[in-house]
Amino acid sequence: ASMFTGLYPLEHGTHGFEVDGFVDNVHPLHPDHTTLAEELRGLGYETSAFVANRVYLSPRYGIDQGFDTYEVMDARAPGVLLRALDHLDAREPGRPQLLFVNLMDAHRPYDAFPAEELAQLPPERTPDRLLEALCERVMNDGSAAGELGGEVSDLYDRAITRQDEALGAFFDALDQRGVLDRAVVVVTSDHGRSEEHT
Repeated sequence: ASMFTGLYPLEHGTHGFEVDGFVDNVHPLHPDHTTLAEELRGLGYETSAFVANRVYLSPRYGIDQGFDTYEVMDARAPGVLLRALDHLDAREPGRPQLLFVNLMDAHRPYDAFPAEELAQLPPERTPDRLLEALCERVMNDGSAAGELGGEVSDLYDRAITRQDEALGAFFDALDQRGVLDRAVVVVTSDHGRSEEHT
């Protein structure tokens, strides 16, 4: 909401600070707030979004304001980016375009594996179980992360690598289509990750 409106959370109101217990502290973006997509659509742009965050970027939170096409996908980077390319190939030529792509591969539980590879892992060795075990060990037991921390860090590194490879292929495809020559590309993140394993 902040990236699309240029407003701080306290100004756009999509995030609350009620932290007593388990409270859903996310609220829909009020339609009175103007988004980047709405501004650009008003200037004649075609506005499209392909997002992998099925929770906080679902249309119920109003982040889709101003998008002509807004698809929430249960897919990793290669699938989301392929869908975005297919959309670009089928769109009206010559019309300016805002394309927003959201990827979740580098987000926990860092399970950026092919489905067939995930299916072959023992249940206790899946990325979500390893992350759960690490949280239990460090946060609940107060123990050092040890080798388990290294394993989770390796999963994170692998997820970043796979996402980077998918983005590289996407940018190559855009370059082959001649899109990059006349595009402004912004790569950003809504938050980062800093982990130390001792």
